[in-house]
Amino acid sequence: MEVPREDPWGESAREYDSFEKKWHFYGTVADGTIANLKIEAGSRVLELACGTGACTLKLSRLARAGRVVALDYSEGMLAVARENAVAAGASNVTFVRGDAGEVSGLLEGQTFDFAVCNSAFWHFPEPERVLAGLRALLTPSGEFAFSIPSWVEGREGAREAFRAKAREVLLAHGLSPEVVDTLSARRSRREIDLSALFHSSGFEVYCVPFEFEVSRESRAAWRQISMFSEYRRRTWLSPGLDPSTREEVRAELDAWRKANFPREPTESRWRIYVGRRSGERAVP
Repeated sequence: MEVPREDPWGESAREYDSFEKKWHFYGTVADGTIANLKIEAGSRVLELACGTGACTLKLSRLARAGRVVALDYSEGMLAVARENAVAAGASNVTFVRGDAGEVSGLLEGQTFDFAVCNSAFWHFPEPERVLAGLRALLTPSGEFAFSIPSWVEGREGAREAFRAKAREVLLAHGLSPEVVDTLSARRSRREIDLSALFHSSGFEVYCVPFEFEVSRESRAAWRQISMFSEYRRRTWLSPGLDPSTREEVRAELDAWRKANFPREPTESRWRIYVGRRSGERAVP
C-alpha cells in the first residue's frame, strides 16, 4: 500500500489496525455505540470517519441486506479498511474518500436511515458543517449515534497538568509560543458544549454513558500508535520539529506522565450521543 503524501492518519493505519485486531478496543466502543440504534437488515447506514473498518464490518453485518457507505479522509486508512472488508466478505459496503464537512455534496441524492461516527467526531475541524450535511442526508425519521471519549470525567487535574508540561517541553524544543497556542486551540476545540451544538444544528439528542474495562498493557500499546498519542498529535502538526526531536519530546513527556501519574484508570469512559432531526429549522 502506497500512502499518499500529507496523510499522517494513513501512515499509522497499519499500527492502528494491528492494535485493534489484538485489543478490540474501538470495536468495543462501536458495540456500545450502535447498540443505541435499531439497525435492521435492510437499513441504509452512513459511517463518518470509518478508519480501518472496526465499526464498518459490524454495520455491514447488521445491515446485511441493505448498504453501508463508509467515509474517511485518509486514503491510507481506507486502503486497510477495504482489505478488511474483502477478507470479511462485506460486499454491501461502499468506501468513499472525502471530507466529512462536504458529505452532503459527496453523497448528493442519497439518503440514510442511520449515521454512525465511532470515536472520531471531535477530530472534525468544522463540526457544524458535518452536522448540516448529516441533516440533509438523513431521512426524516433517521437517527445517528456518535461516541465521544469522556476525557474530563474525574481527570481534569491530570489533563491540565499534562498540557502545562507539554507546553513547557515544546517551547524548550524550539516551538514558538504562537505555534504552541495554535496547537492548544485545536485541542480545546474538542471541548465545546456538544449538546448545544447538536441542538443548534437541528437535532434532538440524548446522551448515554458507556464504559468498559481496559488493561494497562492495551493503554501502553495505544501510546505506540503515532497518531493516537496526545503529545505526538501535538507535534506532527508543527513543521518546526524534525522527526528525531519529536521522538525526544515523546520520550520526555512519557517519562513525566509515568512519574506523576503512575496509576492509570482501568476503565475507558465514553458518552454516546444519540439523536434525530428536530422539527425546527437549524440555526445558521
